[in-house]
Amino acid sequence: DGRRLAFEGFTTPGGRVAMMDTDPAEWKDLGQLPWSPPLTPEEAAAGIAEAPAPYDPLHPPTPPGPFDKPPPRPEQINGWPVSPYNPWPLAFPPRYWLPSALLTTTGDTLALYFIASTGGSDPLRHIGYNAYATWRTDAQFLGGGGSFTLNRWRPVLSASASTYVTPFSFVQIDPPDPTGPGIPGLESARTRYWDHRVRAGLSMSYPLTTKSALSAWYQASSRQPLDPLPEGAYTPQLPTRGFFSSLGVGWAYSSATASALSVSPEKGRVLTAGAEYKPSLLGSYTEDDDGNTVPFDQLQLTAQWREYRPAPWLHNHVFALRLAGGASLGDRFRYGSYRLGGSWSEGGVYVLPDEWRALRGFYPDSASGEWFWLGSGEYRFPLLRLDRGMGALPVFFRWLSGSLLVEAGNAFDDPTADAGAPLVGVGGELNANLIVGWAAGLNLRLGYAFAVSGSGIAPGSIDGLYLALGGSY
Repeated sequence: DGRRLAFEGFTTPGGRVAMMDTDPAEWKDLGQLPWSPPLTPEEAAAGIAEAPAPYDPLHPPTPPGPFDKPPPRPEQINGWPVSPYNPWPLAFPPRYWLPSALLTTTGDTLALYFIASTGGSDPLRHIGYNAYATWRTDAQFLGGGGSFTLNRWRPVLSASASTYVTPFSFVQIDPPDPTGPGIPGLESARTRYWDHRVRAGLSMSYPLTTKSALSAWYQASSRQPLDPLPEGAYTPQLPTRGFFSSLGVGWAYSSATASALSVSPEKGRVLTAGAEYKPSLLGSYTEDDDGNTVPFDQLQLTAQWREYRPAPWLHNHVFALRLAGGASLGDRFRYGSYRLGGSWSEGGVYVLPDEWRALRGFYPDSASGEWFWLGSGEYRFPLLRLDRGMGALPVFFRWLSGSLLVEAGNAFDDPTADAGAPLVGVGGELNANLIVGWAAGLNLRLGYAFAVSGSGIAPGSIDGLYLALGGSY
């Protein structure tokens, strides 16, 4: 009723609920209350209730110094054995498994992308891990990966590895010169090029404040065709092949906050900036059209700004804004270091290629280049608060929300040249937030978007419909 506040606390005798009025006029001054340590079972049975002297916040006891010897660890407390904390037996076996499936498209072909994931951690989050396996029906490829995090000391250390494929256009064949009349030209092999990527990395993160952190990482990745190339394949049109070894540093700041009834971060901002260098001194190389190795050196710079502001007219209505950009200096990837298009989500459900950036209302790779910018705005609002489960099934429905969106961006190779009109898409989404497996949060997005500027998805086209796991930003 908004007039009383309830608090549940737990002490040695058990739990209890305390209630108080929210009106300060009803508050009572009880003075300084004594503090009592938890009673042992023997003391409770004997009826001992005498408290020690009250704790004086103005004259607290002197804390132990950094070189003071800690008190010896007791062998038992209240009859229970005492031993050092060991996270390993508490983190295994895995605590959940999550099957899921996504509908994806490759050109004019629909396919299914199956995912099975698992993971776990100890109660104090000293260690954490996850693993997943994937299957693409269009590529007939079994992928997967995993990661491990050690959060016991500072900096936080992580290791990860993954293998996946990403589609490109059909392989072109350069036929031999014709014996009869005609002009030689390229022919399609009707075989799609699947870029098989394997990557592994180490990273560390050091918190500067409660809102900001520095990070550094090393990553090694390989790019090769998944299937053998057909005889006579025209290699100048193939995507970049080779091995890339990189070092990177990053900075992140977040003041974004949300309440228990929020459908999105409602206040604050998120700022990120990063630099990644792929030097030939660390073994980076590409393969030329004849299969020879060529040293590769490239520096990538990226930055992003996200802003969340509450709407003044209704509770939990939010304006979410995003501005991102990046530049690649040095050697270039064929088909660009950045590729805009698609309705991809953020989160750890699946691994995206490094160069992909979502731009709703457009097909994947609608724009590509060595430079990019991307802007987005969303108006997010709650629709229905559920907070209901399904009997004893491990599914809990939290809320439904909606959003209206507009996105714009472009990618290009020369920042001094005219890149043309920006790509602009508009649309809307229906979002469902769930908890599955008693602990894992899941966000489902059903949306529709189309292009209003640039060559993208036409209004009314079925291609504008998408179902995705995870949030937009």
